[in-house]
Amino acid sequence: LLGTVTDGDIRRVLLQGKGLEVKLSVVMHPKALVMKVGTPIKDVRRLMLQNNIHHVPLVDNQGRVVDLLLWLDISDRKWNKRPEQVVIMAGGKGTRLDPFTKILPKPLIPLGDKPIAEVSLQRYITKLPFVS
Repeated sequence: LLGTVTDGDIRRVLLQGKGLEVKLSVVMHPKALVMKVGTPIKDVRRLMLQNNIHHVPLVDNQGRVVDLLLWLDISDRKWNKRPEQVVIMAGGKGTRLDPFTKILPKPLIPLGDKPIAEVSLQRYITKLPFVS
């Protein structure tokens, strides 16, 4: 494993004005968070929670990727259907977040490493408060 690249990494490079021609070595994380094959699931879960990540590559003794663990595959959380219906309304001129909204519509502006719309949906699904 040489490194990892997320969609958020690519968005950040694009927002910096760099094109898609940028070398992968500029975008990737060469010190990726990985776990060895055979690591207990509780340790993988702890790594994910401590680092706010949703994917962990499993590597063998030579550092070769053997598998990829996803948060959805190992979380204890039971997803229940909620009775509410959700409508995300996105529109307007975007003047409050100008100049950012000149580049991206507000729902796609990154909040951390995810678009605002994705953060909102995740908080709805997991029943997390919008302020901490």
